[in-house]
Amino acid sequence: MVYFVIGIFWRCITIKPKKRALASQEDIKLVSKSECIKRYKSLYKLFKSFISKKRPIYLEDIEILKKDKKSYNTIKYSFKELVEEASAEWVNIGCVDTKKIVCDLCGSSNLKFNFKIKNQINNNEMIIGSSCIEKFPNINSGNLNMKEHKSRANKIYRSNYINEIYPNILDKINSWKNLYNSFPILLNEELNFRFTNLLKDSDIFYNDFVNGKIPQKNAHDFKNYINEFNLLKKEVNYFLDRKKDNIYICDRKIINWISQNIKDKEKLIDIIRKNDGLIDENTSRYIYSIDFIIRFQKNIEREFGKFNFYIESLNKENGIVISYKVSRNNIIKLSIKLSDFMKKFNFICFDSDKCISKEKIIAEFGFYIEYDNINNLIYEINSNLEDTKYYVEANGKYLRFIRNKKYEDKYNKHTEQYTEIDINKFFDIIKNELLNQNKNTRKIILNKIHKFKNWIHTDFIKNAMRNKN
Repeated sequence: MVYFVIGIFWRCITIKPKKRALASQEDIKLVSKSECIKRYKSLYKLFKSFISKKRPIYLEDIEILKKDKKSYNTIKYSFKELVEEASAEWVNIGCVDTKKIVCDLCGSSNLKFNFKIKNQINNNEMIIGSSCIEKFPNINSGNLNMKEHKSRANKIYRSNYINEIYPNILDKINSWKNLYNSFPILLNEELNFRFTNLLKDSDIFYNDFVNGKIPQKNAHDFKNYINEFNLLKKEVNYFLDRKKDNIYICDRKIINWISQNIKDKEKLIDIIRKNDGLIDENTSRYIYSIDFIIRFQKNIEREFGKFNFYIESLNKENGIVISYKVSRNNIIKLSIKLSDFMKKFNFICFDSDKCISKEKIIAEFGFYIEYDNINNLIYEINSNLEDTKYYVEANGKYLRFIRNKKYEDKYNKHTEQYTEIDINKFFDIIKNELLNQNKNTRKIILNKIHKFKNWIHTDFIKNAMRNKN
């Protein structure tokens, strides 16, 4: 077993990452048969060799082209555009006979449909399958638009030109975007404004340059974006160092939580940005993320402990559960949803003039539905009903009050009746007196019982159970 685990581990650490192909066999064959390849003699020779090898071209395969900058830059930076240009030269003649034919692009012989395509410039023809024709959407059934064709060629030229000055320029812009999306905390308004503008403007500059909207002589203006990024990176790092340990900072977990749980997420995030990336008493009312609340667990324990309430649990599922000792050997647990807690008690997390009170805790917290806790509540109620004609049992999330009538009507053989009430509803009626250990608790319970209606004879239950069995 040990050797088996070691073997799996060794294979995992020795597996090489999958290489990303610059050009597939289908791409290579289509471009090789197209007229536009004539601009790239070295590239054409490379394509022919890889057609014979029947495999894609990877980055390391084009190192031999480095002396030919035009070909090298085209396949490394602009091959997608070259494929679009090549495929636009071809026209779909239509479906031909259905006999088994090998696809001229992928080499598959399992073709459901055979399409003949023709190059509108050099008259080359190929038979390809339906899967391959879908890979090249620029293959059409109309006439070649020479204006668009020349525009694509110029786009490739300008893309190569700016990549000679700034190698991997698109990768550089994308790395800035990835960095922005990976910041561990929320940037303040000023830094965020500059960074988002940098990403937007640099992207626009590249696309406008490649599409001919910016003069070629202005290609070096991209240096301004590089300088701005380098300056911003230093300022952002300084901001991160200053704020990363601040207990009120809006970090990545909370940013993600806001995105998933808040309807007006952009508005809330903007308000936090204006506050230097910090969550304040106002914005915290809407942030009931467990990752934020748990930062202040000691504050909550301290403030609630002043009134002998103790934290039992604090989690996403049950919210905050607290306990209170109501008698010598008995405790009652209360709970509140995290969202309600932050609306009512968020000031505990801040240096606030507001004060917590036992009355407010009792008012805002409800009964915690749990088997043992229900039994503890029943014990307290029955203790208060001692020497009366009433007692209470549990029935799921309901309390079943049972009344014995034998002293009221000795001739009535139906001596017991019952009625039910939701536990939370009944607890809300008696909780203030019960948790304050008030002498009026018994009176409050009896007053409520006397108002109950719809009492049912317990014999009806017994008969119904017999009939069911």
